[in-house]
Amino acid sequence: MPYFLWSPELSIGIKEIDLQHKSLIQAVNALYDAFQSEEGERDLSWIIHFLANYTVEHFATEEALMERIGYPRFNEHLRLHEELLQQVGAFLAKFNAGTAGISEDLLEFLKQWLLVHIGSEDKTLAKHVRGL
Repeated sequence: MPYFLWSPELSIGIKEIDLQHKSLIQAVNALYDAFQSEEGERDLSWIIHFLANYTVEHFATEEALMERIGYPRFNEHLRLHEELLQQVGAFLAKFNAGTAGISEDLLEFLKQWLLVHIGSEDKTLAKHVRGL
């Protein structure tokens, strides 16, 4: 069973962003699977770097949409993206230096961040888009 399940409640109704959210969840699940598997140790680096890079790409998609529509909460939403990217960057630096690894706490943090961010910020953005 996957660590993190996509559910219809996570859909914000913007196809491109929903697909990206699904990909992020799949990446968290792949990271979990590699973390759980003795053979998966060699995959951890590839998966964590993919997840970090894809997060940047996903945020760029959301930010371009927010700019295009003149989203009134753009700065607040952008700040949340920037905070997560700073945390991810700090973790990656430690991971690449061999001083940090994947843990259950990290996996739970990623899962909860996505659940809260999608359920709150991204759904608010989607409501604004539908109201245009």
